[in-house]
Amino acid sequence: MIRHHFRFEFWCVLTVLLLAVLVWPQVVPSLSMQRRGEDQVSIDNEAKMEKQRRDDAFNKLKEDTEKFYQAAGELKDMIEKSTPHTYSLQIIKKTDEIEKLLKEIRRRTKEGS
Repeated sequence: MIRHHFRFEFWCVLTVLLLAVLVWPQVVPSLSMQRRGEDQVSIDNEAKMEKQRRDDAFNKLKEDTEKFYQAAGELKDMIEKSTPHTYSLQIIKKTDEIEKLLKEIRRRTKEGS
């Protein structure tokens, strides 16, 4: 009886192993394909986010450049209205504003390259 039971277990294990060997090659590719699909979605999402970040940074750079251009024009007008012996405090403030804008533009340009 024990011998018969051992043979039954042996055949059960052998059957399970045989089925595993036959089924496993079909399971593995589907799992790896699923992972590749998830990886591709992740890569696509990262690429979209990176493109959006670069577009936003470029738009902000354009805005800062426009602010700089306007501030430089205002400074030019202020200087033209002043005399060689009188400089207003507004001119000094405007040059500080322009300097801050230039630093921000330089920082954004370095980040983008």
